[in-house]
Amino acid sequence: MPLRYVGLRFHIDTNRINSRQALENMNQLEEWAKNGVIELDISERALEEASAGNDKKRRAKAINHIYSKTYADTPNEQARMKRIEEILFPGGTTNNNQKNDVEIVFNAGKYCYILVTNDGGSKTQPGGILGNVMKLKQELDIEVMSDANAVDLVKHRIAQRDGLCRRISQETNEQLPEWVGLSYPGFNGHFRKGTIPQEVSNGKVPTLFERIQTRGGAVIRTSGQTGF
Repeated sequence: MPLRYVGLRFHIDTNRINSRQALENMNQLEEWAKNGVIELDISERALEEASAGNDKKRRAKAINHIYSKTYADTPNEQARMKRIEEILFPGGTTNNNQKNDVEIVFNAGKYCYILVTNDGGSKTQPGGILGNVMKLKQELDIEVMSDANAVDLVKHRIAQRDGLCRRISQETNEQLPEWVGLSYPGFNGHFRKGTIPQEVSNGKVPTLFERIQTRGGAVIRTSGQTGF
């Protein structure tokens, strides 16, 4: 039987740290992460941004995530950082917030996470990170999406997973895992028009390890444990 985990790893931007549980899509992503359906982590730079200031709730929420360190030391990594800067800020970065955006995007790409953000891609801010999704994907293979699109992508993977489990159960009489149908019981298989990620619309859904490239670095647990 397939595992409950659907092979999706997300990094959340600072603006998606859901400290007051007011973001519906983030609430859903967090619930899936809690149940082992997806991974939901953060970059060191986003953690530092969230820890600044006097918002104790946001800081407490941020430090509960595993975080990854940047380690952009090689010439190739420095070139990738520079290209991200050119894509996001054609005139160059002018403040620390913009520099942090570059590093957050780089970090997601380095560790093969999908970055979830609310930055850009709107009428008031047409550029930003979401406004450059296609360039980042086509040139650097860095995936970025809104939290709404992330929820749609996970729903699709869950539907695939549960469908496979049911087919295996029918063919082998093996008992269905108890979580089949529970990860998103209200999902009817239909997505909002214009929100389906490319890998869903073209029928190609890569596995977790199809995208991972060994680039060095570390993912750090706030408890002090280290991992990938």
